[in-house]
Amino acid sequence: MSSEVKVSWIGPELRLLGESSNGAAIVIDHALSEETRQENGPRPMELLLLGLAGCTSMDVLSILKKKRQSFSGLQVLVTAERRDEHPRIYTKIHLEFIVSG
Repeated sequence: MSSEVKVSWIGPELRLLGESSNGAAIVIDHALSEETRQENGPRPMELLLLGLAGCTSMDVLSILKKKRQSFSGLQVLVTAERRDEHPRIYTKIHLEFIVSG
């Protein structure tokens, strides 16, 4: 199974439009300075965390349904630490799953 997405610069500064093959779109944004900060979407590294939380949520929801467990809500809280120097990779990621029902 293959996937295809497209990311286009829409300006100003570091504002991008990410589009999936099914037509869904998201603004990806990161201001270069505090003076121009008007971010209209998540930063690229936040998208990585959102993707991780979304992917693992799908797994948890699927397992709950297969096990016929009733639930009324699911939240995933993600906290992460990054290196101060470049490359500013994540050095620690913690996921907390909160299932209600």
